[in-house]
Amino acid sequence: MADAEDALRRRNAVAEYRKKLLQHKELESRVRSVRENLRASKKEFNKTEDDLKSLQSVGQIIGEVLRPLDNERLIVKASSGPRYVVGCRSKVDKEKLTSGTRVVLDMTTLTIMRALPREVDPVVYNMLHEDPGNVSYSAVGGLSDQIRELRESIELPLMNPELFLRVGIKPPKSLTSISVNLYFRQLGFHSHNITRATPFRFGVRLTDLTLSSFFRFRSATAMADAEDALRRRNAVAEYRKKLLQHKELESRVRSVRENLRASKKEFNKTEDDLKSLQSVGQIIGEVLRPLDNERLIVKASSGPRYVVGCRSKVDKEKLTSGTRVVLDMTTLTIMRALPREVDPVVYNMLHEDPGNVSYSAVGGLSDQIRELRESIELPLMNPELFLRVGIKPPKGVLLYGPPGTGKTLLARAIASNIDANFLKVVSSAIIDKYIGESARLIREMFGYARDHQPCIIFMDEIDAIGGRRFSEGTSADREIQRTLMELLNQLDGFDQLGKVKMIMATNRPDVLDPALLRPGRLDRKIEIPLPNEQSRMEILKIHAAGIAKHGEIDYEAVVKLAEGFNGADLRNVCTEAGMSAIRAERDYVIHEDFMKAVRKLNEAKKLESSAHYNADFGKD
Repeated sequence: MADAEDALRRRNAVAEYRKKLLQHKELESRVRSVRENLRASKKEFNKTEDDLKSLQSVGQIIGEVLRPLDNERLIVKASSGPRYVVGCRSKVDKEKLTSGTRVVLDMTTLTIMRALPREVDPVVYNMLHEDPGNVSYSAVGGLSDQIRELRESIELPLMNPELFLRVGIKPPKSLTSISVNLYFRQLGFHSHNITRATPFRFGVRLTDLTLSSFFRFRSATAMADAEDALRRRNAVAEYRKKLLQHKELESRVRSVRENLRASKKEFNKTEDDLKSLQSVGQIIGEVLRPLDNERLIVKASSGPRYVVGCRSKVDKEKLTSGTRVVLDMTTLTIMRALPREVDPVVYNMLHEDPGNVSYSAVGGLSDQIRELRESIELPLMNPELFLRVGIKPPKGVLLYGPPGTGKTLLARAIASNIDANFLKVVSSAIIDKYIGESARLIREMFGYARDHQPCIIFMDEIDAIGGRRFSEGTSADREIQRTLMELLNQLDGFDQLGKVKMIMATNRPDVLDPALLRPGRLDRKIEIPLPNEQSRMEILKIHAAGIAKHGEIDYEAVVKLAEGFNGADLRNVCTEAGMSAIRAERDYVIHEDFMKAVRKLNEAKKLESSAHYNADFGKD
């Protein structure tokens, strides 16, 4: 067993050696690339300096090529207005002097000295800079409610943000296409027209960006002298820009050189590790805990534990609990620390903070909380109860239900109230384009959980990898199926009485593979439905707790109008009620604000259903 493990360590060391070699070559390639960019930047920098000197000298004007007259002469329009038939100096590339090219003219000889670059990026150069015009809100007829909503969502948070702070709500982030744009289309009126009034009120410029066509911006009001001064300012700005780019590239070269030196150092260290592993008389161990300043307790990979010292070149501060080390069997001293076996992606899952979420913050789900605590919390805190009764606790739990009903919040509440490691995984993030990488992440995730018990693994959006398997499909589908098979294998591989528990969540339970749902893998299926009237009451009170209120609030009347609302919708009711208070210039919310809010959101939900956003979306 020890020989096999030692051989495995050596293979891993060889793989690590090759990896460092590739990183070394890649960094050298990056240094060459940055050096080439730096040379190009210096060349452009020097050219910009020449252009600046030319513009700062006298006897020159800026013009624009209208069209070539023959092989030697061109018609150029000066910035001051007149047109000239001019030649060009020998060093100027005539092929680049196309219509619209900006050039520098020598006033003495009327010859083109050089071509100038475009003033702006070509993409921006082709945009239409449109003046919204003198459009007031009174010029937009028949849309008073929409104008009010637009002003509340755009003007009010920009002009008076303190109103939202006093009421205790967050302002809207944006306008939804369902409540504004779709409604305008039903009236045969596009929302683009109403937006012209808002820039006019603020005194700002409106820019239209279209994908079908681009138009060049021209300033028809600039005088010749002012335009010439503008060109010079632009040249100075371009000079400074090139100077900054030059400094930035030099900084990047220094950074890449430092990375290259660090890579060489790591490369040499990997070579030393490989040579050490190829020698005899060494074993792999894991630090359990320090005994004193000089000695540590280390568990060898073969099982026994040793009290060991460490060599002088080993950094003792890095020898924390769980660190993998190489032991010299002759002297029982630590020769060096080894890198982590686990993938950094898996290691970083542990640092997901579930937040300080109590069970009281999850409203309307008392039965679901009880079931989840019985399935997850009880086996971790009191496993002897199951031993006395003679049953095995559930391995995993599936939370399913419509979006916005609190599945993720419920998992965070469990993790926040249990002193256990919490691995939060978004299933779609596991999928990797390289064959076998996704399955490897699953293996390492479960291995990490076993080594750091007690541990809760929460896999959100499990339908991304847990869908039904088919005999045909693309290579991506086959990779997802391999990932699912590895997940099933790992679920079968850990003990039900162990301290690793699995929580999965989805809003599409109908697409999950039956093999994933069978008892022994996901023993409990807990539905998180849309809240009923009593549950809506609890959720609404939780979200309204932090809002400044005045007078009696009839929550019962509000929730009766909120039929079909989920938890996220009820939170939005509180936000909209606060908006009504701000609209009325109050620092508190009254009952009528809640009633207006729930009626408005009811209309929005009807509009959603007319736009075909319903629960059957995506089903066959």
